[in-house]
Amino acid sequence: VQDEWNASPRFSMTYGLRADVPVIFGNPPANEAFNATEVATKYDIQTNQMPRPSVLVSPRIGVRWRIHESADAKTLLRGGVGIFSGRIPFVWLSNCFSNTGVTQRGYTLDSSKGQYVPKFGEEPTGTDGVSSNPMINITANDFRYPQVARATLALEQEYKGWHFTLEGIFTKSINDLLITNLTAQDKGDKFYAVNASLANEHNTTTLYDSSLASSYSAIYLLSNTSKGYGYSISASVAKSFRFGLDLYASYTFAHSYSVMDGISAQAANTWGRTYSADSNHPELSYSLFDAPHKVTASLSYTKRYAKVLGTTISLLYQGYSGARYSLTYASTSDVNGDRGYGNTTIYVPTASELAAMEFESEEQRNAFGDYIATTPALARSRGKFLARNALQTPFEHHLDLRIAQDIYFSAESSRKV
Repeated sequence: VQDEWNASPRFSMTYGLRADVPVIFGNPPANEAFNATEVATKYDIQTNQMPRPSVLVSPRIGVRWRIHESADAKTLLRGGVGIFSGRIPFVWLSNCFSNTGVTQRGYTLDSSKGQYVPKFGEEPTGTDGVSSNPMINITANDFRYPQVARATLALEQEYKGWHFTLEGIFTKSINDLLITNLTAQDKGDKFYAVNASLANEHNTTTLYDSSLASSYSAIYLLSNTSKGYGYSISASVAKSFRFGLDLYASYTFAHSYSVMDGISAQAANTWGRTYSADSNHPELSYSLFDAPHKVTASLSYTKRYAKVLGTTISLLYQGYSGARYSLTYASTSDVNGDRGYGNTTIYVPTASELAAMEFESEEQRNAFGDYIATTPALARSRGKFLARNALQTPFEHHLDLRIAQDIYFSAESSRKV
């Protein structure tokens, strides 16, 4: 529901309330063997459970205040605040139906050992080969669908045909996605990034016990976090001239922080690509979609001629910060025992720690030291594990030229092809 209140010719308010009720008809099959395990009891989870239907309430309000209006100038202040749910990502929950441990099974077959490898479309008999441990996808009892709170405030100024805008946006996560792999259990052991004798709280992290993997290759638990947030400040200017020239330029400064980005439809990919020093307790860090700087400028000229013809020439420039990325230990190494490879961010040693670490040669030690010293993100991170997405590729520049030819239906018509 939505309504608008015009308090005066210059001030108006729009307010509304949206309610969503996501419903899943049916539950995944019950895996009685898993439901009776110690880990299922500990976390109060079952393969045949789904989030209970609940109302996602999204109130919102927006205001527009025309501060000043004259023949040459107009000033508008607008803003709003609300809760937003967006589209429901049911695909995350669909994994719970296919990965119960009883819905499907996997086999490794080797024809060189005389094992029969079925043709496409045939089912394996199960008498040959090695049965793989099943993967379990499951949701927490209190799992909530994603929601964010967002506030905006903008000032628009028009003066003799020029349009200026200054706008700020702040977004705070209420319920965001968090995935934990329960086959990786913290039993108090530590991974020493330097060595045991120089261990401290900054250069050690959890060394996981993954003995559960002998029964289940992975147990991905979907739950929530509220730690993410983001903000942006943008300024723009635009001008349209009567002779057909349009000008536009804008600059945006922004940052986005998250614990886990929902980058995949599969829990395994999302968890495995959330790079962190502690896989099951990722810290708030730069989002993969963080782009601190963006510059846009465009110039467009339109000329109508010969009664029914028109040509538009446009030049567009876009410059923005490069993509975020992380540095991790080798993709062939499971350094923290979580059975994830290449998902642990590196530790950046201090000068004294670097001297105490083991390398195959002094040349490698010196090369690593030089790399740290010449990479600003690493130099700032000495003495701690590197934050997820702490590095960025170089600033990118894109320039596009577009020429469009229009044919109008008549000399007086604005309809065209």
